[in-house]
Amino acid sequence: KEHSDAGRLDEVYRLNAEYHATLNGLAGSTVVTATVNQLIHSSVLVRTLHAFDEAARRRSVNHHLEIVAALRARDGDWAEAVMHAHLLSARASLLGPRRPRGAAYEESGENA
Repeated sequence: KEHSDAGRLDEVYRLNAEYHATLNGLAGSTVVTATVNQLIHSSVLVRTLHAFDEAARRRSVNHHLEIVAALRARDGDWAEAVMHAHLLSARASLLGPRRPRGAAYEESGENA
């Protein structure tokens, strides 16, 4: 967390990859292992971290800490919920917040 707060992105990248590799090893699933390995070794993860502003980096680190807490508590539902929030947050950092369904249609004036 202190590396993120200090803006040491190279250390954040290294620790992020180590975190995901550790979780990957705990999964015990060849599908999860293959998917996570593909993600970690692709440019997607690096692009995602570059797109994060300071608030998004802090949120991501806090998600990681909370996922660890859920795993220690052996609470799969909690871990799943935080992971879902983690992925949605990363998507919003990359693509911007989602619009409600139909918002683009309403903004275009086509429904008037």
